[in-house]
Amino acid sequence: MRFDPIYDGDFKEAVRSSLPKHHFIREYITGAHVLDVGCWIGGFEYHLVGSAASVTGIDIEPRALDVAAKNLPQARFIEASVLDMPFEPETFDVVTCWDVIEHLPPKTERIAMSEMARVLKKGGIFSLSTPSGKTLSKILDPAYFLTGHRHYSHNEIVNLVWQSGLKVKEIKILGGWYVVADYMLMYLYKYLLRSNKPLWKAFSHRVFEDAQREGFVTLFLVAEKQGNANW
Repeated sequence: MRFDPIYDGDFKEAVRSSLPKHHFIREYITGAHVLDVGCWIGGFEYHLVGSAASVTGIDIEPRALDVAAKNLPQARFIEASVLDMPFEPETFDVVTCWDVIEHLPPKTERIAMSEMARVLKKGGIFSLSTPSGKTLSKILDPAYFLTGHRHYSHNEIVNLVWQSGLKVKEIKILGGWYVVADYMLMYLYKYLLRSNKPLWKAFSHRVFEDAQREGFVTLFLVAEKQGNANW
């Protein structure tokens, strides 16, 4: 994604929008060495500092990483691609990948998954989110029609993870109409109004609650690296 300094530099919004992701994975974070792939400006990392043993984020956008490093000096941010990460095998206890694989160059998802599995310790936890392949999720995503924003089915993600030597522990499709409304507001403020989206507390709370309910918008997955995997 292209970095927009007006909208994408809003750290408070990044922290707010990362709350459902942290809630989904939080039981695995305490005392763990965590790598977040596609960290952008560090909104998810904000929730990890103080509980994880170490926090590392990578992204290919240097301007986003500058914002992250400024707001979170306690974490480590590195400019790197998930297709060729500068880490030794089995470095991290937890690897996360939130809303990233759909933005990778087409047909590189397997390479990315192989790299993330490589740097994950045996018995370690991998988690991702990505737009679900449900019809309603596609219809209500303007980027699906305008830019070919990819959506993935349950079977596509399970097969991708399994082929990388990971065993699925949990997979859910979460989020409904409040989450959709939140996305629509993002498009409105970022691309039309060219300003930061207001932080309405009551609405944000409804979005957070909706993002944790069974729905149709986003596919969330937790997997574990098998002890007999060879990397």
